[in-house]
Amino acid sequence: TATPTPAAPGPTQSEIEAASQMSSADRQKMVADMVARLDERLRGGGGTIEDWERLIRAYRVMGRGDDATAAIDRARTALASDAGALARLDALAASK
Repeated sequence: TATPTPAAPGPTQSEIEAASQMSSADRQKMVADMVARLDERLRGGGGTIEDWERLIRAYRVMGRGDDATAAIDRARTALASDAGALARLDALAASK
């Protein structure tokens, strides 16, 4: 039997509900803090291709293209032995 894949980290339902009551500036800060925590965790080592894709896309949505490019470079190093992950990173890099 297959082992279930753990849910991707992200906000809980209560955090989502609380965010809906925040000002736009507070929501943006909350998102920036979540992205910073993800980046810090990935800098510490490990992480799946899905984690790296989430970080890269978040930086792009935030208008931080240089950070997205740097994350792609770091992901390539971290996932160097995974040809499938490298192909996904190449596709993501090409989709700017």
